[in-house]
Amino acid sequence: MFQELLYDAGLEMIVILLVSLSCVGLVRRCDPEEQVRIGVKEILSLFFVALPAGMVDGLWAVRQGLLPTGLELGVISGCLCFACVTDLQICKVYHFAWWPAGLAGVALWIEGTREPGTGLWISLFSLGLFTLAQQVLFPRLYGRADCHAFCICAMAEAALGMGMREYLIHGTLAFLILSLHQGIRKNIGKRGRLKVPVPFLPYITMAYQIVLLAAFFGNDCIFMRT
Repeated sequence: MFQELLYDAGLEMIVILLVSLSCVGLVRRCDPEEQVRIGVKEILSLFFVALPAGMVDGLWAVRQGLLPTGLELGVISGCLCFACVTDLQICKVYHFAWWPAGLAGVALWIEGTREPGTGLWISLFSLGLFTLAQQVLFPRLYGRADCHAFCICAMAEAALGMGMREYLIHGTLAFLILSLHQGIRKNIGKRGRLKVPVPFLPYITMAYQIVLLAAFFGNDCIFMRT
């Protein structure tokens, strides 16, 4: 079982790196004016991000017992990493980042809800309600790209058996991590607002991986001991 986990985690890490680096390469080719960097420092940073993300995605792939689950999670994580790179470097997130992530999320959701029943409709209703709230109510609170990221993450969380509680925990955790980090950097004013705006996507991505990890160990993981 441990060898299977290492194999899946390594595969997910490769998928994450390939997706994120391919998207960066596409931007550098099609939009060279933005000058997105992809040097040794950036590749190393992506590697250290892909390592824990690959481990988390690999855990879920082993749990589900399906190779496509891991690949789909890897594509989603790779797109999130790419969005973080451009958000951090040029304060811009390309819309095409959400196309492969959305397709992977739909495939993952269909794969995780193959058995019809009451739970399927509750999951669909919760996901639809959360998506509607993000797209209608929250774009003014944070960026439209951040709303898209929350929706993609929610789709993956729904496919893995999570619901509205996890969506809300994810959002709350992202804000807590942001507040803690920016508080340490003394970037929070007296009214609780940021003195200098910072990209929110890295915090969303970090919180997403924490939610997946917590949900994994919150479930019955007896198969890990077999």
